Amino acid sequence: MKIAEIKLVNNYKGVNLSYNDPKWAGCEEILLNEVRVESKGSLPLTRVKLSACSEGINGIFKVEDSSILARYKRDQEPVWRDSCVEIYLKPGNVKGYMNFEFNCIGTLLCSYITNHERTEDGFKEWRFVADEDCEAVGRKTSLSESYAEEVEFGKEWYLEFFIPLSMLKKYFGEIEIAEGEEWYCNLYKCGDDLQNPHWISWSPVRELNFHNPDDFGKIKFIQSFIS
Repeated sequence: MKIAEIKLVNNYKGVNLSYNDPKWAGCEEILLNEVRVESKGSLPLTRVKLSACSEGINGIFKVEDSSILARYKRDQEPVWRDSCVEIYLKPGNVKGYMNFEFNCIGTLLCSYITNHERTEDGFKEWRFVADEDCEAVGRKTSLSESYAEEVEFGKEWYLEFFIPLSMLKKYFGEIEIAEGEEWYCNLYKCGDDLQNPHWISWSPVRELNFHNPDDFGKIKFIQSFIS
């Protein structure tokens, strides 16, 4: 199982979309390099930095993409079909997990899944999070316009997010972010409807299915001198 150490910081400093901001000093750069065999053509290079504080989880994706697609502009639309990055979280041994899926213009799909067995409607036991909880997830992206058709890109794009602990507690109950705590997690890059579809993860998945908690890695919160 892959394990990443996530540094605890004293204060949340906001979503400012700077990959080299001093707030990320000392944070591990996580590389997504587990590629599903179903992927085709040129593959994006994706890196992530994560930090945490008593208020929640902060992260920033850096993606080097040869092309992009961004059709979906309303939260809870199927953003995995666009150029998309994702983080799934399961704090310790709580029931279920949550998926946070962002297309490259920041549209979010988020749900709480307690039985990931697949059905025609999605999963055996799941629900979308409430609209106000989607709105509570901070996000900022380097791309401002939608792309109804896939376009050549050939450079980097960035997406930063902040997931409030108060929002997670609505679904998981009493959880905490503290030194030594371990959460299950996986990180993904996908683009189902691109000319070169791809499915890439941090922790390897045994089949083309991101929704299997048995394939998650772990993040471990460690103390940091970052303020």
